[in-house]
Amino acid sequence: MVTSTGVVRAFGNAVNYGSPSKSKLHLSKPIVGIAATADGKGYWLVASGGTSTTTVTPPRTAHRPSLHLSKPIVGIAATPDGKGYWLVASDGGIFNYGDAAYYGSTSSRHLSKAIVGIAPASGGKGYWLVPPTASVYAFGPRATNYGSGTGLSPSPSKAIVATVDGAGYWVVSANGTAAGFGNAGAQGSATSAKYTWWEERPDTGRPEAVPPTRCPRLLGTPAYSVRLASCSATTHSSAALKVCA
Repeated sequence: MVTSTGVVRAFGNAVNYGSPSKSKLHLSKPIVGIAATADGKGYWLVASGGTSTTTVTPPRTAHRPSLHLSKPIVGIAATPDGKGYWLVASDGGIFNYGDAAYYGSTSSRHLSKAIVGIAPASGGKGYWLVPPTASVYAFGPRATNYGSGTGLSPSPSKAIVATVDGAGYWVVSANGTAAGFGNAGAQGSATSAKYTWWEERPDTGRPEAVPPTRCPRLLGTPAYSVRLASCSATTHSSAALKVCA
């Protein structure tokens, strides 16, 4: 999990290989996404301006694209072999690097809401994009549109997460609910699991646990900002954890 300031938090068997905050790398734009390498021994972070940085073991060269963006980058998705990735802008524009192929975008469409997430299809042969309305846009030969979450949740969509084999996906809402499509079964949600929300104090930089009911209020206050959340239940929903981060 990564915060907008570049702080990386690792949970379970995930290793923290570093972050812009630890390396004292100056960020001109906030971090908006994270994607893991194929072997799980590293990850890419991307800022809204399109600059990406790699933190892996052993080190690899990071792409630092010079993009002339009309809209900010909002997400990143890696190819299955970890040799490339896609960046998506809020208008649905796609920027592909490495072995990530371009299959199309929504940049030429007149979207009522901006794109908020991207997920890779099976074998990296496509991808799905999702806006807050939960409509799903599929691109590529293996990106089947299995359905959308339109009308299923009163809360806007915040992310889309593909299943391991890429034959389905979950559309995650801001309230923590996750709607599964294709072979994405129900795995629980933040609304039913026992979560521990955390806040990072600006004066000490240390996280402190707070009641879940305070999370929406904290997001709107200047004194504290919610940086991360951890799940104390057995329910696995990494996408839901990212919603309030």
